[in-house]
Amino acid sequence: MSAGNDVAYIDGGEDADTLTINANDQNFAVYAAQGNLMYQSGTGGSVITVVNVEHGTVVAPGGTTLYSW
Repeated sequence: MSAGNDVAYIDGGEDADTLTINANDQNFAVYAAQGNLMYQSGTGGSVITVVNVEHGTVVAPGGTTLYSW
């Protein structure tokens, strides 16, 4: 994803999946399939919708976990 207003739809499928999102310093929001906001960094920016992903982490530069599910 770029530092713009990208839209990403990530579908993990049927098996247990793990997703890692490197936050860097970009503005973005992560939504669950039902439209619930899971994590937001700043305002505006990219939108990531995640479905069928059982384990996920948003990681800051340096490896600090900002959010996990």
